[in-house]
Amino acid sequence: MGACLEVMLAALIVPSVGWRWLLALSAFPSLAFVCAVKFWLPESARYNVAIGKNDEALETLERIAATNGKPMLLGRLIVDDDLQFMSRGRFADLLAKV
Repeated sequence: MGACLEVMLAALIVPSVGWRWLLALSAFPSLAFVCAVKFWLPESARYNVAIGKNDEALETLERIAATNGKPMLLGRLIVDDDLQFMSRGRFADLLAKV
């Protein structure tokens, strides 16, 4: 459906105002989704534990359990010690040759 909508939008927009406006209008729904997700989608519980935010990780897991209608699992939140001492990735690492 999205592809058909984009074709119809292109047929209407490109002849009158050009491809730049088509690009801007096509990007708007994605931008709106990204802005909405910031408030709706929780951070990963594993990431929160890894950076020392155990309370936030527990809240995330409790919210997931409540959403799924399941009881909270018993146990402790831990992170492997080896992972905490690894350096975090850099943007340049994505572009480096392996």
